[in-house]
Amino acid sequence: MKTAEPTLSIAIDALILAGRRSGEVDPLASVDGVAHKALLVAGGKPLIRRVVDALQSSGRVSNIRIAAPPDVRDQISAVLSGAEGWSFVDAEESPAKTVLSAIERADAERALLVTTCDHA
Repeated sequence: MKTAEPTLSIAIDALILAGRRSGEVDPLASVDGVAHKALLVAGGKPLIRRVVDALQSSGRVSNIRIAAPPDVRDQISAVLSGAEGWSFVDAEESPAKTVLSAIERADAERALLVTTCDHA
């Protein structure tokens, strides 16, 4: 007898951590000549685009927030051209503080999935 697969009925929002410490340059980003590791290309697609595409294609994530520094937002926006359902939030001084801030702003009725921009 085959059992039905469980369905997920809880609403999920996602937070993508794409911050960096002040003055820090990611070694791979500097080798590749890009401003941020989110913009590194793997398999022909920037890492941040891979993460956003995966979250959107899951069919379970409603809202995607990207915590990124202001100086790379235009470049991230460019590689996410055509993608909908995402927006920027401020990156705090540490990943933990960024997540805490997102939790404090979150709707109590929604789950929060946290991932990173290089978790492609």
